[in-house]
Amino acid sequence: MMEYKQGAYRQYIDPPYTVKIEFSRGCNLSCKFCPIDVLKDYSIDKKFLKPDMCEIIAEQVSIVKSDGRIELTMRGEPTLNPYVLENVSILRRILPNMQISMFTNGVVFFKNPGLMYELIYAGINILNIDCYNGTYDRFYDLVEDTISDAEDIELRDFREFSAYKRHHNGNRFKIINLVPDIQEGQVDVRQIHNNAGNVNPQYLANLPGYKVKILPMEENCARPYRELVITWNGNVVICCHDWQSESVLGNLADTNLDDIWWGKKHLSILRSLHDKDRTGVPCNKCDYSGGYRLGLLHNPFEER
Repeated sequence: MMEYKQGAYRQYIDPPYTVKIEFSRGCNLSCKFCPIDVLKDYSIDKKFLKPDMCEIIAEQVSIVKSDGRIELTMRGEPTLNPYVLENVSILRRILPNMQISMFTNGVVFFKNPGLMYELIYAGINILNIDCYNGTYDRFYDLVEDTISDAEDIELRDFREFSAYKRHHNGNRFKIINLVPDIQEGQVDVRQIHNNAGNVNPQYLANLPGYKVKILPMEENCARPYRELVITWNGNVVICCHDWQSESVLGNLADTNLDDIWWGKKHLSILRSLHDKDRTGVPCNKCDYSGGYRLGLLHNPFEER
């Protein structure tokens, strides 16, 4: 094994495939499949990414990953952020080659449909609306009416246009993408998990088709290899399932992102996951299958 030196393993670990940025911690819904239903204080005491931190995040991301895919998602509803348009504009200005998608429950659009326009023209490429609780047809009609005069905005369906992929010229798209309710099981790549033990276990136990797994699982996991996850306050956490920030790798207010992504703590966790060791927190409570192409994962402390 090589002696560890800060940054010594950059040649052995790729940059992140996806960057997830949290605009809001807290929501205007409380869905049973979501940790918000358990962590209710998140919605009582909402937290928002502010423009000064968004600028720091964008600048740091540009050093590690200048193109690829950004998802505005995580532990809350992004459209609740009072700085949502300003933040999107900052990301687009500093990261012009990134494909930027947002996942929203769309509730605010019923009162303010024009916000869809504003988000798209501020820099969102793919605006994904999660159509919970039988709202798909309502959203379809709302979006169709709202963009009827906009020739450059398309209405699509997540089942045939996935925002989980980086598309050719994805930074130039203007798409509103309707996503079927995750509880209906119509999209294979969207499945209900326990989010590192933060989803109501009684709900999961009564969910048709859900299989309770023995934890900790002895499985590889690709997420921390491929996804960079940044919360509203600049914390970089190990995974999007880490709802309680139990494994913080660093904070961008005082540490460079490249030293976090290629840092010893991150790489040590990757080595454990490569060895199917999920005994660390929060992985020991997580029932996520590990993702795709697990055979490509490698020990970050060994040459490829």
